[in-house]
Amino acid sequence: MVLELVAVTDMLVGIDEAGRGCVFGPLVIAAVADSSTSKLFLLGLKDSKLLSPSKRKSLFQEIKNTSIIEYVIIPAKKLNTLMNKMSLNQIEFNYMVQVLKKINYNNKIERVYIDCPENNTKKFSYEIRRKSGTEAEIIAEHKADSIYPIVSAASIIAKVIRDEEIEKIKQELGFDFNSGYSSDEITQKFLKENYKDPKVLQYVRTKWSTYTRLLEKTKQTKLEF
Repeated sequence: MVLELVAVTDMLVGIDEAGRGCVFGPLVIAAVADSSTSKLFLLGLKDSKLLSPSKRKSLFQEIKNTSIIEYVIIPAKKLNTLMNKMSLNQIEFNYMVQVLKKINYNNKIERVYIDCPENNTKKFSYEIRRKSGTEAEIIAEHKADSIYPIVSAASIIAKVIRDEEIEKIKQELGFDFNSGYSSDEITQKFLKENYKDPKVLQYVRTKWSTYTRLLEKTKQTKLEF
């Protein structure tokens, strides 16, 4: 969303992802920027996982109308290629730097809050600041989407966009495989029945243990699902 830039004294950015643990579909990284005095902080924002789909969509529109957003959609095929070279944490890091660079207009951001995928949050904060070139303070914490409303906003943006992408995939495949998460029984059943179908495989994260275990099991038992 493009807004006319105005002088603000305390501009904040929140960054989060959606779909990290999924075996189907894309990973989405989102950033939201707004003033600390914005009405955004009156919306009662929460981690997207704690909200109903209808509430997420309602807040999604409110955030789009209030704040500046940037996001990137990383398809499963792209993740599979990237994971030949680097870890999932490194992939997230790189795309977080990318969205921060896009949203950090004229270096006017005061603080950036990130839901951190790494154990070493201090090192992660340092590297994000160094790679992005921002002068902002970086605050990377675990479960930041439950602590900081600006990160909750990014969580909601990422989740709604990912859900929309999942619905597109379901329509193309002609089957509702539910959430796409590895722990989802409907997702697991669909993958077992279609794990060799090229049309399905383009949306599967083949580097995930959910898929590799399925392949190993079929090799051992020689079962055809």
